[in-house]
Amino acid sequence: MEQKQYPMIAGVEITTDKEGRYNLNALHRASGGARHKAPAQWLRQQQAQDIVHEVTRMLINILPIQVNNGGVNPGTFAHEIIAVSYAAWISPAFQVQVNQTFLDYKNGKLTPVEQTPTLNVTELLRLGYEAAQRCEVLELKVEEDQPKVEAYDQLLECENTLSITEAAKKLGIRPNKDLRDWMYEHNWIYQNPKTKEKFAYQDKINEGLLVHTSFAQCHAYGYSVRNQVRITARGLAKLTEKGIKNGDVKAKKLRKSLAFH
Repeated sequence: MEQKQYPMIAGVEITTDKEGRYNLNALHRASGGARHKAPAQWLRQQQAQDIVHEVTRMLINILPIQVNNGGVNPGTFAHEIIAVSYAAWISPAFQVQVNQTFLDYKNGKLTPVEQTPTLNVTELLRLGYEAAQRCEVLELKVEEDQPKVEAYDQLLECENTLSITEAAKKLGIRPNKDLRDWMYEHNWIYQNPKTKEKFAYQDKINEGLLVHTSFAQCHAYGYSVRNQVRITARGLAKLTEKGIKNGDVKAKKLRKSLAFH
């Protein structure tokens, strides 16, 4: 399968998600990565919140912003109008560059990646000698990076996730409250008593059973980012092993054992 070609700015690939939203974190890196120009800083501005609100009104069944904390494509993904507006906040010159790149991307006019120039024998020998000198350092680096590789493998497994409601349907549990209460009772999730948001216990995240996903929510008074616990394929398999059925759960609702940690 041919690998998808994304737009590139300043050597940084600007990835998109399945809804065609652009990665604001990649745009931030392409602009130079100044901390005060990060997407989170911009989204706190009233102007940004107004833009998100207006774009929300024009879309149907699609969020203008999606924040992915895990998976193979993490980042803050935003509708093209929001992405270009973010670029304008960084600088007018960057906005022009981003806008033109997006137009070329949509019109199929991306600049092909330059081919690696042909090297003569002398250059190949030099590169081989330098590579041999770095070999020992690289072997040590492999051992050092092993935990990161394992973590990345776990993220790959989390690409396709389900909400608790979706998982309950897969398991044939009605109502989905039974599954949610079972997860409370068996220390898979807990709830913040103030915000009523659900969170996954860290050990379940480490096992690759659950992940956190954030999503934008617009209100009449502004914009907020909400958290959602989602169940991975591995988590669904684990729940299937448990053989949870309707009526199995007699969980107590949010007592001291489910206090916010």
